Amino acid sequence: MRYIVLLRGVNVAGKHKLPMAEFRAQLEQAGYASVKSYIQSGNIGLDTKDNADKIKLKIEEILLNTYGYEVPVLVLLQSSLPVILEANPFLDHDPKFLHFTLLHDFPSSKSLDEFNGIRIEGEYVSCIESCVHLYLPNGYGRAKLVNGFIERKLKVSASTRNYKTMLKLLDL
Repeated sequence: MRYIVLLRGVNVAGKHKLPMAEFRAQLEQAGYASVKSYIQSGNIGLDTKDNADKIKLKIEEILLNTYGYEVPVLVLLQSSLPVILEANPFLDHDPKFLHFTLLHDFPSSKSLDEFNGIRIEGEYVSCIESCVHLYLPNGYGRAKLVNGFIERKLKVSASTRNYKTMLKLLDL
């Protein structure tokens, strides 16, 4: 099966440095096949018979034992990406302002209800299943609906990727 692995917070502002070529080689040594990465921010595709939980645990172990840090790791079946992309209610808007915050767990219904009631002027949000779809016409750097805000409100870990990256993940 083909999986996509998203690492949150690697190679950002000098924090949690992860040499991707070296990390790809470590994943291959751990038994994963066809390991590919996209840019330096922790987007990896790999083939394995392992399930998502086993992949997550193995990658967390490699990161801790080799690099000495823990970061949130999200593992998705690559086949789930088209569904996530097509569910975005903002696809008729400018794609350079589309973002996808992928939730590592399902939020409680109370947290989700409170979150769905949030309105921030000029920012558009829709939470469907385990993804928060965002349209941020003023740019992600100026937005309030960013990863940390979403994590605090929904009380789950999350990883955000822009539309371009999501499309690239389909090809990894």
